[in-house]
Amino acid sequence: MMNIPIRKYLICDNQFRVFAISKDQTGTFSIEEDIAYASAFTTMLLSQEERITFNFKNENSNCFLYIDSFSQGNCFYRLPLGEASVLGTKLFVTKSKLKNFGASYNSIMQFHEFDILKNISSYYKESEQMELSFIENDKCILMIQPLPFFEETQYHYIMEELNAFQGDEERYLSKEYLVETIQVKVLKQ
Repeated sequence: MMNIPIRKYLICDNQFRVFAISKDQTGTFSIEEDIAYASAFTTMLLSQEERITFNFKNENSNCFLYIDSFSQGNCFYRLPLGEASVLGTKLFVTKSKLKNFGASYNSIMQFHEFDILKNISSYYKESEQMELSFIENDKCILMIQPLPFFEETQYHYIMEELNAFQGDEERYLSKEYLVETIQVKVLKQ
């Protein structure tokens, strides 16, 4: 089990939430680390008492990645085939309230290739009507979530600024903007 600290910032007159995860500093990165980080991020986007399940399938409709995230800061993932498929990815998503098992909805999306951050971002943009962007470099992954009243020009400026820092985001995301640090438990099954 991994305990992943996620730093939550509010920037630009509270127009944007930025969530940051520092990557493991060993210098070796794997698809499983990206899966764990993406799983942790999905818990931040849930309302109280919610659950979301991401079921990635290959072109033969075999599940190759299953992620289950809960609003209480817990999630787990499973790689039933032992590895992630690259081409012809289908994403099946189920979102529900924890105490009301009958109230859930499903989404199905198709992608040309598997890229967990892009696929999750596309899901939120197309199914949840929520703009969501990720910036990844050797030191950290940022998830940027514009809030409903954001200005489009400010959003493009923020994205350019954060992309330009490439590994030194803390210069831009100072402690004065830090709202909280949340520990998310990620378990591989």
